[in-house]
Amino acid sequence: MQEQIINVVTNNLLNIVLGIISIVISYYLIPAIKNQLVPWLKEKHLYDIVYKAVLAAEKLGETNQIKKADKKQYVIMLLTKKNIPITYEIEQFIETACEELDLIETTVTTTIKEGKE
Repeated sequence: MQEQIINVVTNNLLNIVLGIISIVISYYLIPAIKNQLVPWLKEKHLYDIVYKAVLAAEKLGETNQIKKADKKQYVIMLLTKKNIPITYEIEQFIETACEELDLIETTVTTTIKEGKE
C-alpha cells in the first residue's frame, strides 16, 4: 500500500515538473527561436528570389535578348514587379548572386580544362 502511494506521488510530481518545463519552454524558448529563425528564413527566401532573377538576366544576356550592360536593371525590374523594394541589402544580394554565378562558371571551366589535359 505504501509503495503504491509513493508511485502515485512520484508520478504526480513528475507530471508537475514536466508541466513546468513545458511552460518555460513555451514562454521563453519558442519565442527566442522564432525571433532568430523567422528573419533568417525570410532573408534566405529573399536571396533565392534575387538569385533566380540574376540567373534569368544572365541567360537573357547570353542569348542577346538583353544587353549585358542592362542585366542589373533587368534584375531590379523583376524584383520591383514582385514588390520587393530595392534596398542596400538587396543590391548586395544581387552582387553576391552575380559573384556566385561567376565562381560557378570559373569552377566549371577549370574542371573542363583539367579534364581535357
